[in-house]
Amino acid sequence: MKNNKYFFKWDTFSIVITSLIILVPIVIVTSAPIATTFERIGTGVVIALLIFPAFLCPLNAELDGNTLHIRMPLHVKHIDLNEYTVTRSKQEDHLCHLRLCASGGYFGYWGLWRSSDGTKYISYITSHKDNITILIPKDPKKKQVWLNLPVGFLPQPSTSTHTNEA
Repeated sequence: MKNNKYFFKWDTFSIVITSLIILVPIVIVTSAPIATTFERIGTGVVIALLIFPAFLCPLNAELDGNTLHIRMPLHVKHIDLNEYTVTRSKQEDHLCHLRLCASGGYFGYWGLWRSSDGTKYISYITSHKDNITILIPKDPKKKQVWLNLPVGFLPQPSTSTHTNEA
């Protein structure tokens, strides 16, 4: 029986960036005395801003028939694969794109991006070392979805190689 669940792997950069972004402010906040209400509120805001992205990072992908479920701590993104064309890309294709609202290594590289040709896409990438599976929507109103999945995980053959064209 084919394994229909894949846990996203993090690259070293994501692990280091995430650890530093969490640990440094926590050390600073815990070492400074908190005396006023304003300082308590500020500390709470800093902690909330540190924790919030953890709820948006992709944990795993699960294939159920022709539906791909991308699980995150607070919700699941459901993608009907009948509405997308599957292709593969080298990881380097992603490196020079414009980050519109994305994490930049903090809990992975998830978020909204714009490619060099102007195409907006949603990224659920957790490792710059692995190649990317690109889901190109058949409906031009939808955004592309980029994520790290092993070859053969999706039912459609992943034979073409994506360059920076949509």
